[in-house]
Amino acid sequence: MRRSSTCSQPVRSVQPAIVRAPVLGRWQLSNGPGVGEVHDHYLHPQLRYAYDLVVLRQGRTHTGDPHANDSYYAWNRSIRAVADGRIAHWCDSERDNPGYRGALTKCHDNHVAIQHADGLITAYLHVRQGSIPQALRKKGAPVKAGQVIARVGNSGDSSEPHLHFMAYRIDASGRVRSVPVAFSDAWHDAKGTQPVKGVPLAGAEYTFRAPR
Repeated sequence: MRRSSTCSQPVRSVQPAIVRAPVLGRWQLSNGPGVGEVHDHYLHPQLRYAYDLVVLRQGRTHTGDPHANDSYYAWNRSIRAVADGRIAHWCDSERDNPGYRGALTKCHDNHVAIQHADGLITAYLHVRQGSIPQALRKKGAPVKAGQVIARVGNSGDSSEPHLHFMAYRIDASGRVRSVPVAFSDAWHDAKGTQPVKGVPLAGAEYTFRAPR
């Protein structure tokens, strides 16, 4: 019988960035931290702490024709900047996929990326074609926390209308390093009496409310 060998490995602690939520209302956070099964985000270090946000009603993301974007509850909802910053890059020229389908495009995903303090960058993907306000269609344009920056779409490698949100930093080697986030305006309940503490676990629904 062979003896098993053990070795010690250092545990790397990553502090979450505390930001506002990129949406308002009741949303489910999918494919992110805390999910029991291996998902697409987990397989890529640069996406490790990303979320896919959808709206559920009676456990479903849509009603009616699954191939029509306006059948989905998340479709065309407003997307908001999570903190003050400046536009790093953007694209919203690609057509949205028709409902429950996915396809890579030359733009990959219509998106907005915002540069914040301390090197933090947030990215908002699959945004609706042509939904980025004109004032934000240039690199370096200032953005305020809570400002509407786009609308939820279904562009790029997207299976249905939803928002892919992630925060990251660029390390010294030029690699993208995903950063976990904690939302300052997240609640477990719709009435806003049970605040979410720490990094939200994916697979659950949360209510996001604008600061009073």
